[in-house]
Formats: sequence, structure tokens, C-alpha cells
Amino acid sequence: MGNSQLKLCKVPGCKKEIYANKSLFCGEHERKFREYRKTAWKSGIGGLSVIGLVFGFITDVKKKS
Repeated sequence: MGNSQLKLCKVPGCKKEIYANKSLFCGEHERKFREYRKTAWKSGIGGLSVIGLVFGFITDVKKKS
């Protein structure tokens, strides 16, 4: 059997484990990201790529910490 590495949340400073293989964030940050994505779509930023949304979310979380 191969060694499975522990996958951690991508938010800087967060050491929590992710709950799904395809997730980037832990449960707490995943919920916050979904809310952030909804408000971004409503404000007209929906045309940006997913990478831009993730980067914007991470910088927003860093500012609040």
C-alpha cells in the first residue's frame, strides 16, 4: 500500500485536514468560500476564473486574521 499524505487546508496558518479529496479548504473555510463565491457572483465578478476567486478569498481571510 502507498503512503497517503495528510491533506491540509490551503489557507495560510490553517492546519486543519480537508474532508474531501477534491476540496482545497477545511470545512470552516469551505463554507466561507462558498459564501464569498455567492457574493462575488452577485456583484458581477463572476467572469473571473476560479483561480482568481480562490486567491481573492485567501487574501480576504488573511486580512481578517
